[in-house]
Amino acid sequence: MMLSKYDIFIFDISGGSSDVKITVGDTYSDTCSDSPDISYTFKDYNLTVSGQGGINNYSSYYSAFGWKIDSYVKNAVINEGVDYIGYRAFYNMKNLENVFIPKSVRSIDDTAFSYQVYVGDSNDPYAPASASDLIDKTMDYITIYGYSGSYAETFAKEKNIPFVAVDEVKDNDTNIEVAGRLEDGIELEVNELSVEEISIDEENKAVRACFDISLMKDKKEVQPEMPVTVKIPCSGNFTNIEVYRINDDDSKDKVLSNYDGEYITFVTDHFSKYAIVTNVGIMGDTNGDGKATIADSLMIARYEVKLRTLTNEQLAVSDVNYDGKVTIADALKIARYEVKLIDSL
Repeated sequence: MMLSKYDIFIFDISGGSSDVKITVGDTYSDTCSDSPDISYTFKDYNLTVSGQGGINNYSSYYSAFGWKIDSYVKNAVINEGVDYIGYRAFYNMKNLENVFIPKSVRSIDDTAFSYQVYVGDSNDPYAPASASDLIDKTMDYITIYGYSGSYAETFAKEKNIPFVAVDEVKDNDTNIEVAGRLEDGIELEVNELSVEEISIDEENKAVRACFDISLMKDKKEVQPEMPVTVKIPCSGNFTNIEVYRINDDDSKDKVLSNYDGEYITFVTDHFSKYAIVTNVGIMGDTNGDGKATIADSLMIARYEVKLRTLTNEQLAVSDVNYDGKVTIADALKIARYEVKLIDSL
């Protein structure tokens, strides 16, 4: 049975009975109990998996993501960074239809996409089943989406699972990439917006960049048929990177994302404006005294000539010109700010 948008179902969050009710439209996020470096989110029948390393599962009946959502997942998107899909990772997800597997996946267990069926002789559906009455079958009813020549394609062919090679479009000015099932003739249009135009009303958070991202066909804006992966280059010394989608009414929704030191990756089924946000202290306050002064400029100057080092947190607040590096240009901007030649950092 599939749920409608407004149906209610119960998640057993604490391990016992729970009265926490979550609508299908709400977001449910957690980390995999057997893979602490892998996180996932579920919303509107869509499962998104992010992190580094492998998806492990030691359960004998449920998937790596637990029984709470197994029956409701329709689309699954695995982000870049996951390199292994392990034993029964998507086990018994009987409504699963589409799975996107990235280039980073180099190995998939034979049972990763399988489900259990009863082959006993009893006509009683409640009769106890022995191990010999239960077998695992490959999910030949799903479609795997991946890149041509990838391990995902090899695995799909070995298991006789339908495979669709995904398309990839790129904006040459920003090097932002979108990959997924795209219509023929789709083009990517990206406009970089001024960070001064965007505000995140949360303390100690700074907007590092903002992009208006659109898919275009025949000069008209279109939305993807299913979730796609977005990759935004980011080589700065940033920590705690977050992505926010800015809606038409100017409200903001945090998007589950992953940062590997080179790219910010997230999944979306609706393009809009997206802000890249980091948790930082006061911009320009390199020495942590609560204000941006000449003393901070001197610290940056000493850093550039290799007379001292800076932590990642110090580097994040020192990059006041937002170019992804800390140089004398940042020191000069802080100095100009202190003598009131500029109004803000």
